[in-house]
Amino acid sequence: VTANDATGQPIPGVPVVLAVPGTGNSIAQPGITDSRGQAVGSFSSSIAEQKVVSAKAGGIQLAATRTVNIIATQADPSTTTASVPKGHSFRTTVILIQTRDAFGNPLHTGGAAGSLAVQIKGTNPGTGQVTDNQNGTYTAIYFALFRGTDTISITLNGVPIKGSPYTSTVR
Repeated sequence: VTANDATGQPIPGVPVVLAVPGTGNSIAQPGITDSRGQAVGSFSSSIAEQKVVSAKAGGIQLAATRTVNIIATQADPSTTTASVPKGHSFRTTVILIQTRDAFGNPLHTGGAAGSLAVQIKGTNPGTGQVTDNQNGTYTAIYFALFRGTDTISITLNGVPIKGSPYTSTVR
């Protein structure tokens, strides 16, 4: 934030306060302007969404705001989830995996298919075939021949995802 007077000259010593509405935000307030009339603050957020940053200088709300898009980062196994349905013999079982970042924000881009592994143990042992849907979700399929119980272990970078292993009862 830069504080200038009506003639464009810097104003030192003006207290500046940043505001970012919403949840998951952490703001490092800038304090007061320096001899150049400038004060620098920052913010971070654990919520992936669009944020609007505003400021007050000397208690006056500044008209200028900045919009920042917070984007979910890399997939984290501790928050990535899957939906594993009951299976049916002689049919394909479809598992949906939703990748999420460390804060639980869903990812909206693909690229992690090679990092996901689906292992089936139990009545229908094998490996699930993972397909990247290019939107942060992945589909894993396996063909169940026999009735019984399958245990599905899903890992991301070798680490079990949240809720893994899952159980699928094949009818």
